[in-house]
Amino acid sequence: MTRVVSFVISVILTLQLAASFDLFPRFLSRPSHFLWPVMNYPMYSSAHYEGAVIARYRVFGRTADGSEVQVTADDLGLNFRKFQDLTIAALRDRDVRRAAAFAEIYRVRMGTRLVAMRLERDGYVLTRDGLQPAPPVRLSAVLLQAQ
Repeated sequence: MTRVVSFVISVILTLQLAASFDLFPRFLSRPSHFLWPVMNYPMYSSAHYEGAVIARYRVFGRTADGSEVQVTADDLGLNFRKFQDLTIAALRDRDVRRAAAFAEIYRVRMGTRLVAMRLERDGYVLTRDGLQPAPPVRLSAVLLQAQ
């Protein structure tokens, strides 16, 4: 019994060590929420230096009438981590099938059909005078169906 407990403790410590050095994205393709509670918590993030961009990702959807809406984690019924790991990853990879699944969730929950989705990164630039807004950068766009 002692060997089993020692083995389990060793596995948990090894996984946490891998998370500390951000090895999961290199070796595992699964999103980090599958590995909870062992994952790369923000306290293990690398330091930010002057000029570094502290990124924030935003998702926008285009409706059939051409208007644009911001799509949030709450709109899709997801928490922040799942939104980052699933929705943002699907758009970053330009995965039309997964993006269409999120658009369908949005349609069911919000009552609005999306024909395209886009991922933008903005955030803040770290300067000597504090945080300054970073200009938005369009990372990807996914056309969900022909207009």
